[in-house]
Amino acid sequence: MPYLWNLQYQEQPVKQYLRDLFHAVELKDIIRRKQIRDVDMLERILTYVTANIGNNFSAMTISKYLKSEGRKVAPETTEKTMQNKTPES
Repeated sequence: MPYLWNLQYQEQPVKQYLRDLFHAVELKDIIRRKQIRDVDMLERILTYVTANIGNNFSAMTISKYLKSEGRKVAPETTEKTMQNKTPES
């Protein structure tokens, strides 16, 4: 990401840039194409998946994570949301 050089790799501006890029590209695209209504849940699921990128996880573990975050979500709902975020679905 060449633009990070313009930010002189300062932690806060880089985090903000990456967050804005994520929201502009990934979230808006997924929300629009898949007509996601619960954006907060999608953001939380993506946060969990990103933080656990090298680990095995399931819809159940994501549901448990969401419950710890104050969002009670059935594993089936979590699985459906995950399927909605993949390009081939």
